[in-house]
Amino acid sequence: MASLISWVCNVCTFKNSNQFIQDVIEQKERADALKCEVCLSAKLGSSKDDTSSKQDLSGSKRQLSPSAAFEDDEKSSKLPRFNEVANPMSHDPIEIIRPEKKAKAKNMWNCPACTLLNPASASRCGICDTKRGSNPQSDSDLTEDVPMAISSSSSSSSSSSSSSSAKDSAANRNSSEPLIYLTWNLWFNESVKLVDRMNAVSEVIIKHRPHVMCFQEVTSSILRLLWLSSWFREYKCSKPTNSPLEPYFVIILTRLPTVRPAVTNPFENSMMGREIVSWKVKFQDIDLTVATSHLESPIPVYQGGNPKALSMERKSQLKQSLKQLCINTNSVFGGDMNWNEAEDGSLVWLRKGWMDAWTQLYPDKDGFTYDGKLNKMLQNRFRNRLDRVFYRCSDLKLQSIQMIGTNQIGDLTYDKSVTRKRKKTTIELPVYPSDHFGLLCSFVRNH
Repeated sequence: MASLISWVCNVCTFKNSNQFIQDVIEQKERADALKCEVCLSAKLGSSKDDTSSKQDLSGSKRQLSPSAAFEDDEKSSKLPRFNEVANPMSHDPIEIIRPEKKAKAKNMWNCPACTLLNPASASRCGICDTKRGSNPQSDSDLTEDVPMAISSSSSSSSSSSSSSSAKDSAANRNSSEPLIYLTWNLWFNESVKLVDRMNAVSEVIIKHRPHVMCFQEVTSSILRLLWLSSWFREYKCSKPTNSPLEPYFVIILTRLPTVRPAVTNPFENSMMGREIVSWKVKFQDIDLTVATSHLESPIPVYQGGNPKALSMERKSQLKQSLKQLCINTNSVFGGDMNWNEAEDGSLVWLRKGWMDAWTQLYPDKDGFTYDGKLNKMLQNRFRNRLDRVFYRCSDLKLQSIQMIGTNQIGDLTYDKSVTRKRKKTTIELPVYPSDHFGLLCSFVRNH
């Protein structure tokens, strides 16, 4: 039977799971002929040199093709590409510079906050806007970014980044431009076409260019893939806050000016390490607090659980979040609330100006963001509006809301092992960007 061998790339530290087809194994292909899914570096050494683990393959029908996803062709010219690779999750960031760029790198400086390699002529960091030579511990204007090392040593990439920043600044002064806010649970399951799914997420981002994005169930590998995307350089990202015991975390990305660093407040009653992350930003001349969370997850009946088991914790977490955000004049709070009216009760208690974006515009539509019927990848009967966007704004009003990620990714499929009539079998299922649909909102000035 085919198997998976996991190994960590010595260049970008990405954890690979390369599929060995049975006939390749029989031909005794060397393990070091493998290439990293992210940076395409060859695996060094033999299988004896790493701590590879083998397991039965229950994943996809055909292996993920990250090289195709990153190729600069007609279909993916705007999708993630890489020349230099670094590990955004590393506590000791590495910097990979191609030989032909070493000479230019000598005349550059590293940002003390996010480690971006900036040209010598720049007085501020091209990513986080930190002043050259400043102290990250004492600068009041320092924003909170993911620790990473990015090489922007070519003058073309520098000018492109500056041009993009200039466009954002101009757009931020345009009072007619709507605020675009996206929240999406990206599904932590890395065994189901991860690169293809994140590629589809990138297409949505490139199309809509949200000012603020809130993601839940983000893993280290998902964050690396997002970071490699061409659009990522326009955004600042809150620091991941998961502990080694938690499999995923939530993050906020924004291309708006930030007023202060992102703040994380853990829920004291959480048994799953859940929290609320908030960030104060500036939209045009409006101070706005954006926030996200992944409230305590129920265990659905179809998985053998009791949905009511953690309802009290969920209610308390939502009330704590809204109370915390009430001190702000303008707040938008979106995420995977895991809210189920049948178990958690109605949200009629929402008060003090808080609104539920979906019910404000579509009070008669279900708006299921987790839909076992429409999302053919799921194969269950659970349907609910788990994801919500709550807002309380004096200076902004809701203009639109729509669900995204509701279609299969081309003709992409994967094989899933199921038990039917007490017999195990494999079925072929379509692949969607996530097991949740995302919510994309727009807000305009409340004149």
